[in-house]
Amino acid sequence: MAFLDKLVFAIPDPHIEKWFLNNPKGFNRALGSGVLPVLPPYKCEKGIYKKVMKDAMLSSEIDSQFGGYEYGEQIVEEMDLYEAGKTDSSLKHFLEDIGNALKRLKYA
Repeated sequence: MAFLDKLVFAIPDPHIEKWFLNNPKGFNRALGSGVLPVLPPYKCEKGIYKKVMKDAMLSSEIDSQFGGYEYGEQIVEEMDLYEAGKTDSSLKHFLEDIGNALKRLKYA
């Protein structure tokens, strides 16, 4: 399969909400949230990241129909990916993989 060296997998561990919330200041800039979301140091209960994101959305100025997921692009645009990657290894690995893939394309 000739395309395998061009694939990059984005696999949040444990959930995409953690990636969105991993840079609270960026989340606030994107959504106008009144509070900085605080993530627990580890996943301690089922649905904790969904709850944190829902609570942050409730304090924002935006009416979300889909729990904030529809604002994913805006959240990522405002994130400090370097800082977010320092605190989440799955995001760090994704950012490194996408950076390496882009370098390969540039020099291909």
